[in-house]
Amino acid sequence: ENTPLEVSVTTYHSYAARLLSEHSIRFGIDADISPMGDAAMWQLANDVVRNWDDATYTNESAINTVVDDLLGLTKLMLEHQVKPDAIEAADLAVLQELATMTGDENDQVRRVKRVLTQRIGLLPMVASFIERRQQSGQLSFDDQMSLAADIAVNFADVGELERAKYSVVLLDEYQDTSQSQVRLLSALFGNGHPVTAVGDPCQSIYTWRGASAGTIGSFGEYFPKAKGSTGSEIYELLTTFRNDVAILNLANVISSQVRSLGNLNVSELTPRIGAGKGDLAVGLFETMEAEAAAIAEYFAPLWNNPSRLQPHLKVPRTFAVLVRKRAQIALIQEALAKAGIPSEVLGLGGLVHVPEIADLVATLKIINNPS
Repeated sequence: ENTPLEVSVTTYHSYAARLLSEHSIRFGIDADISPMGDAAMWQLANDVVRNWDDATYTNESAINTVVDDLLGLTKLMLEHQVKPDAIEAADLAVLQELATMTGDENDQVRRVKRVLTQRIGLLPMVASFIERRQQSGQLSFDDQMSLAADIAVNFADVGELERAKYSVVLLDEYQDTSQSQVRLLSALFGNGHPVTAVGDPCQSIYTWRGASAGTIGSFGEYFPKAKGSTGSEIYELLTTFRNDVAILNLANVISSQVRSLGNLNVSELTPRIGAGKGDLAVGLFETMEAEAAAIAEYFAPLWNNPSRLQPHLKVPRTFAVLVRKRAQIALIQEALAKAGIPSEVLGLGGLVHVPEIADLVATLKIINNPS
């Protein structure tokens, strides 16, 4: 008996790996080996760069920089499903346009020319890098997704087998799907099979690996409804149970540009019944030390008099500070300690700021770099 299939942003690669392990023989590839880790990928890329014998390729950057560029370009090409000839054509078009410009070149124009020229030179290296991995069966997660998508597109019977296994398909966190993932899933289930996608374009956080907030808006193109089917295609879940009114109003203002992208037309979120007014404070500080001190000053009266915050609730006093940089953590902890507010850093990164761990890290750095 067939069953539902639920795939989320955290399981797309595992699903692709399973599909590839079953059908990689169609491409003459042994895909049973575990995916390569970052260290192994870097070592192979380093080997490709150091032993590249094409005398026409020139790059003024350090070898490590070229290795990083090779890894980055390869990853983006696989995630976006872009072929080398398409990149070369686009870069050559820009270079040709720059060549027609009159007047003295500025540093920015020269930099663009250098970057485009070096990227074109990297393309044969990318092809060699991918070929070596596929021949050896040492695939990365990006390789697995790209190859699985190729299999789904080129072999119709694979889709027939998958559709026979799963009566309905639920795609969670759909706003974070990359082009390779959409290509794979639409080739398998995009022929009118029952598919539901759940996601929020305003929470798209994987744009760096090929995801796009507009993916939800184009869902109907990749997963058209079966002929003759009726009913609503879009259901909006607009009530947020997390935010008070002031915070939600600001969030709606910030997200307005994303919500109006292309054919999205996503409505504003609405507060839950009984939501509080909320307290919104904004500060602009010259230094991180000043910002940390302001955070402690904001928390202090609420910590010392919790009834001001939630007079009707008997709950422990808890607050959270979200940071964008780890460099802020130690300063905020220090400011909170001065205000008499105990704090705990969640995650492994917090251990680095514990004095004993900091001393250990410093000792290890000296041992590894005695000079």
